[in-house]
Amino acid sequence: MLKELLNRKNNSSIHIVFLLILSLNYLIPFLIFGNITLFYNDVLDSEVVYNYIIGKHYSGSDEALNLFINGEINLNFLRRIFQPLIIFYYLFNLEFAYWLTDVFVKLVSYFTFYSFSKKINDNLFFCGLTACLFASINIPTHNGLGIAIFPYIIFLCISEEKISIKHLIILIFFGLNSDLIFTVFALPFLFISLIILSKKGFKFYDLKSIKIFIIFSISMLISNFNLIFLSFSDVTLHREEFFKEPDINANLLIYFLVYLLHFINEINFSFFFNLPYFLITFFLLLSVFFSNQKKAIYIFFLVIAIQAILTFLRSEIYLNFYNDASGLARTLNFGYCSTILPFLYCLVIIHLLKDNKIFFKNFFQVIVFVSIILSQTNSSIVPFYKKFISKEENYRNIYTFNGYYLFDDYKKLKKIVKNERTISVGIDPMIAIANDIATIDGYHNIYPLSYKKKFRAVIENEIEKNNDFKKYYDNWGSRIYAFVIDPSNVSINFIEAKNLGAKYVISKYDLSSNRLKLVCDDCSNFVKLYSIK
Repeated sequence: MLKELLNRKNNSSIHIVFLLILSLNYLIPFLIFGNITLFYNDVLDSEVVYNYIIGKHYSGSDEALNLFINGEINLNFLRRIFQPLIIFYYLFNLEFAYWLTDVFVKLVSYFTFYSFSKKINDNLFFCGLTACLFASINIPTHNGLGIAIFPYIIFLCISEEKISIKHLIILIFFGLNSDLIFTVFALPFLFISLIILSKKGFKFYDLKSIKIFIIFSISMLISNFNLIFLSFSDVTLHREEFFKEPDINANLLIYFLVYLLHFINEINFSFFFNLPYFLITFFLLLSVFFSNQKKAIYIFFLVIAIQAILTFLRSEIYLNFYNDASGLARTLNFGYCSTILPFLYCLVIIHLLKDNKIFFKNFFQVIVFVSIILSQTNSSIVPFYKKFISKEENYRNIYTFNGYYLFDDYKKLKKIVKNERTISVGIDPMIAIANDIATIDGYHNIYPLSYKKKFRAVIENEIEKNNDFKKYYDNWGSRIYAFVIDPSNVSINFIEAKNLGAKYVISKYDLSSNRLKLVCDDCSNFVKLYSIK
């Protein structure tokens, strides 16, 4: 009924319905919790804080960068420092800036895919449905507009239009707002998608397509030139010591199926995050090989090829090469080729929905719609269960900005700590930075290797107790955390922490040490503040 009604209407009716569905991502958790929820992993505990510091830096705060690990991180270490959209973090507080970016990226994702999909499928309802799915699963959004602009790039390449000034401005703007690390490994597969979708087949003298890719790529390189400069500087990054251990019991076929289906075998936040992808992929497998849409089949084989690459990256052959490599080769993450998958899934779907011979086509539409709804609500499932079903006492909803960053609690800590540095035990140190409290620890994807070695002296006694924690720090080390194995027997070397610059300890646990003095035990229900003697 809805589909028939919308197909009789104009584009505006389609957009209103599907944009309202996308708004559920914000409305439902706000009505339930009074705050908007999101999956925090690598977002609240890292990237949002980085964007916040960039915003403070542009607002004229000379001390903003100094909040990170003794000021050992400078502008060259910051992703997105030159993206125009970072102005949101200059103009607004970090939560509003994040959600404004989120809305903008989703709107761009929706409208670019909708416009592009009309060249493939003349059913406006299907175009809106698939565009809504693309906007739902093209996450995380803090990485910018790189993947969101992919439909527009293909649209320009296969259209008969000449590249106008308007097109150039759009390409440059979106290129400037694309994360190099997140986007660059997806570009080769976008190029392959163009070859598949082109009616005439790609020809190497197709100068128009080459120009479009070059303009976008150069724009992206310009806004990320600091990372390129850093890669060729004399600074030795902690990533130089990345080491990946081959799993001698690894079954690559199982890994391949896990990657392909996004299968998670336990109920946790990863399960709910991957559930929409699982449903989509499972029904694509059931549908694509019964379809007469050759392009859908070819694109799905491209999806399979990417999943095979992800599997190969876990193989002993690759890991031996990676561990023996040095320099730039050790700093790259080829796994980011997976960032194009949301676009490819939606490409397959919009082609499949052209095929009237697929006998469960209507059911497939329902699955796509269910996946969209799940994408709007899945970040609220875990906190809803913990708060209303299991009714955890003193529950802290870490899927919201207020619940994660504990703004009111840390205001009290800031009044005591002032401009001194802290180390956090049992709680994310990036929370301190989001509250303008300087640290010696944190979650940093790029920082000097020399600091990793300095900080190891602080946690050496702890990580020696547990080989997994030891490997986690020594072989990776992006999380510069004060790891605790047994809260009743904390072995953090607070003398070394003080030598690194920390004067205070923010702790989730009750700490007993002759090197510590309890300063505030009623500042928060979640942490206590100690000073280091």
